[in-house]
Amino acid sequence: MSRRESPRLGELLVSAGHVRREDVFRALYYQRKMAELGRSVQLGEILVVLGLIDPARVNESEKILETVRLDKAA
Repeated sequence: MSRRESPRLGELLVSAGHVRREDVFRALYYQRKMAELGRSVQLGEILVVLGLIDPARVNESEKILETVRLDKAA
């Protein structure tokens, strides 16, 4: 990730120890398969459906990412 890019949800969850890198890769695989079927599904939703993380933890991490993005935009 370059200095100008905001972290992505999967990267944040892995660095915080909430999920394993393998879990994110698995969820990204499912996300791509769903896109091939014409369905857009967010990574956090997939991780929750797979039982790999609690929805509250995803929401908390998404809020952190939004704050980071807003700070970088300012």
